[in-house]
Amino acid sequence: MIKNFILRHWRGEFPLPVSYWGISFLLVAFATSSFDLLSVGVEKLGSSITVTAWVLFGHTLFTFVLLAWSYVGTWRAANQFVASGKSKTWATLAKIAIVLGFFSFTANFNSQTYPILKVFIPYLLGGDPLGLVKTSLLDDGKTLKVEGVFGNGSYNQIKKDIKQHPQIQKLYLNSRGGRFKEVELIAELVMAKKIDTYVEEQCLSFCTVVFLAGTNRFSTPRAVIGFHAPTLKGASQFDDELSGQAKELYQKFHLHPDFIARILATPNTDMWYPSYEELIEYGVVNRMTFGGETSNLSSYINKSKLDLLEMFRKDNYFASYEKKFPGFIEKIVDIVMPLVQSGKTDSEILNAIRAYASQYQMRALAQSTPDIRARFVRLSLKQSLEVSRYGGEACYRLLTSTLDVGKVLPKPLVREELDLGIEALSASFVPPKNYSDKAFERALTKIFNGMTESEIRAIAEPNPKDVSHTCSALVKFYTALDQEQPASKDILAYGMLNK
Repeated sequence: MIKNFILRHWRGEFPLPVSYWGISFLLVAFATSSFDLLSVGVEKLGSSITVTAWVLFGHTLFTFVLLAWSYVGTWRAANQFVASGKSKTWATLAKIAIVLGFFSFTANFNSQTYPILKVFIPYLLGGDPLGLVKTSLLDDGKTLKVEGVFGNGSYNQIKKDIKQHPQIQKLYLNSRGGRFKEVELIAELVMAKKIDTYVEEQCLSFCTVVFLAGTNRFSTPRAVIGFHAPTLKGASQFDDELSGQAKELYQKFHLHPDFIARILATPNTDMWYPSYEELIEYGVVNRMTFGGETSNLSSYINKSKLDLLEMFRKDNYFASYEKKFPGFIEKIVDIVMPLVQSGKTDSEILNAIRAYASQYQMRALAQSTPDIRARFVRLSLKQSLEVSRYGGEACYRLLTSTLDVGKVLPKPLVREELDLGIEALSASFVPPKNYSDKAFERALTKIFNGMTESEIRAIAEPNPKDVSHTCSALVKFYTALDQEQPASKDILAYGMLNK
C-alpha cells in the first residue's frame, strides 16, 4: 500500500489538489520546521555527539529525498491536470508555488540547517578536534587519572576503563573542560558507580560536572576549579537547552540554587573561580585534602638511580643544597627509590623528602645572616596566617614540616620560601649578637608568657590527635616573635633554627 502510494504520487497520478495541498505543501512546512525540533530533541537524549551528528545528517538526506519526490510528483500532477483539459491557471500556479517552495527551502537550509550541520561534521566518524582525554591507572588500579579535554568519545574511553578495572574507586581529574554531552554521560556513570573525585591542579568548565558527580569530592586549597554556562561552539541556538539540562544535572548533585544561578549567569566566554571557602560552604568540595592522595609522583620518578641523581642535580633548589652539603642529593635518592618502588603515595614520598631536607634547610637559615633570619620569621608568620584558614591539621603539618606547601600556600609565598632558602645557602654566617642558651631561654619564656598552656603544648609537643590549638599557637608565637626587637628576634630565630 505504501509502495503503491509512493509510486502513484511520483508518476503524478493523484489529483493536483491532493498532490499540492495534501503532500507538497505539508511536506515543505514539515521540512522547514522539523530540523530545529529534531536537533533539540536529539540533544535531550542521552546519546553521544556522534549519534546526534548521524541523526541530523540522516534527517537532512531524508528531507532532500522527500522533497524531491514531492516536487516531482506535484509537477507531473500539474501536467496531468492540464492534459485532462482542466484550467492551465491552477497548474501554472502550482508550479510557481513549487519553484518558490524550492527557493524557500534552499534559503532556510543555507541560513539555519547548514550552519548546524557544519558544526557536527567532525563528529560523524567519532572524531573531535578537541581529542580524547588521556587515562592512566594509579594506586594499584584504585585510581583512574583523567587528563586533557573531554572530547567526543571520552565517555566511551572512561566507561571502558571502569568496566575493565572494577576496583576503581576514584577519578583524579586534571582537565580544562570539554563537551557537555560527554561529561554529562560520564557524570551519570560516576554517580551510578559511587566513585570519588579528586583535583590537585585544575578542573575547569565542564570538567566540574564530572567532579560534582563524585560521592566524595576533595581538592587541595590551591586547586583551580572554574565554572561557566554551557555552550556548543558554533551552535549557540542550543545554549538555552543546554543550560536547562545543566540546571537539572546540578540539581541532581544537590547544589545550592544560588550556586547554580551563579554558574549559569557566567557567560561561556568567561570563567567563575569560587574561593576554597565557597567551594566548601556550598558543598562542591565535601572533603578537604592537602594533596598527595595518589601515587601519581611515582610515574614521574620511577627511574634508575643514575637518572634520579641527574634529575635532582638539574634542579636549582636541590643543586644549591648539594653545593652547601655534599652528598645531599644522593641521600634524597636513597630515600625516594624504595618508596617509589613500593608504590607509596605522593604524600608519603614528599614527607620523607621534607623530613630529611628540612633539617638542612634549618641549618642553612641558622648559618645565614640576621636579615635572612628576620625574613624567615616574617615568612613563617605569613605562612601561619594563610594555613590557619584551613584548620588545625594544616597548621600541624606546617609545624612538623609535613605540609605540601605548593598545594596549600599561594605561589608567591612558596616562591619566597624557595628563594630565601637558596639565598641562605650562599650567605656568609653572621652569628646573633650576645647569643647564649640562657639568653634564648629568657627570650622564649617571654614569648610563651603571652600564650595559654594548651598553645605552648601544641608547639612544644605537636600531637596529630589534638590540633585544636595549633593554629592559634603558631599565629601567636610568630606574631610575638616578629614584634620583638631585632637583637632579641635574632637570638630566638637562631636558637629555634639551630635546635
